Amino acid sequence: MLSKDRLIENRVKQIRKLKQYKGKTENELIETATQQVEQKIKSKLFRLEGDYSGSEKKFAQLLFDKYIENSYVEHPGEVNTLNKLIFLEVLAKRIENQLNIRTTSEKEKNKFIPKYVMGDYLALLDKIMGIKKQLGVLGGKDNNFLEFWVKFLKKLKIYVSTHSGEFYFKCPYCKQMALILRKIKDYDTFPFTMFRGTKLYNEKLLSLIEEGRLTVREVSEVWGLPRDDYVKGIYEKIYLEERRQKSLKSQSSSVIEPPVSE
Repeated sequence: MLSKDRLIENRVKQIRKLKQYKGKTENELIETATQQVEQKIKSKLFRLEGDYSGSEKKFAQLLFDKYIENSYVEHPGEVNTLNKLIFLEVLAKRIENQLNIRTTSEKEKNKFIPKYVMGDYLALLDKIMGIKKQLGVLGGKDNNFLEFWVKFLKKLKIYVSTHSGEFYFKCPYCKQMALILRKIKDYDTFPFTMFRGTKLYNEKLLSLIEEGRLTVREVSEVWGLPRDDYVKGIYEKIYLEERRQKSLKSQSSSVIEPPVSE
């Protein structure tokens, strides 16, 4: 019995080869496969078989619905095996109820539990485990990952629609920070002068300080800085230093070397 996410994974592999899905992204393929699988599951009719009554019938139906919801029955023979599994689980539940009565009831708690009862019960649990392995309904993180991924992408699309300019975001599941990798091959490039190394820098603002049109304090306020140390530092150590270097270079290039005498 294939899990739902495993069937989606298989369907993705199938439709990836079809011409009508050529050029589709991986996320689009997963969404399409999920819709197709869910539609196929709904088109299948499965019934619980077995002669149950009262609370046991309700328990059996809950088990059946749980297995059908979390897994996908592909062949009619698997339905028969699933019904066998449910019958054994109902039988195990019946024994458990009897054991609980013997351990909790005042009339029964001192009575000895026959060894064969425990032996039969443990053997029954082994059979249940064997059938679960056969059907593949034990579950696990690997089987549920694709289903988690589909749900995650749906939530991520909603998040991105309201945070379109962000590449760092908080994962809606684990609440940790994540980074969306960008494909930059189609991006236009242009000089960005707002940094010098790792320091925030704005040459135009600093030139206004030199011209006396703005003060260091006013530029600090523009950047939201409570103190003047940062602006004063980059003005003296970067801006004025670059101006000095340009001036020296200009002077050296304008010096005419005297002719060499023979």
